[in-house]
Amino acid sequence: MDTAEVNALLQVYQQKVTNLQAQNIQLESQVLVLRSQIQLMQQPPADAGGFESASVPEPAPVKATPPRRSKK
Repeated sequence: MDTAEVNALLQVYQQKVTNLQAQNIQLESQVLVLRSQIQLMQQPPADAGGFESASVPEPAPVKATPPRRSKK
């Protein structure tokens, strides 16, 4: 192999290494994100399955109607 072929070969190897290293970094970051999501899913819920307390509005005051008078 002459010098030009060796240089071309080294350039191709360097480009492949760079590309694979970038892909490896991306995949490792995805693993970290997915691992943290799994940990969040494995934690029990904060309310332990209970319901949140609900506020019940006060009913409006009811006006009493006068009694009916029978017709005589």
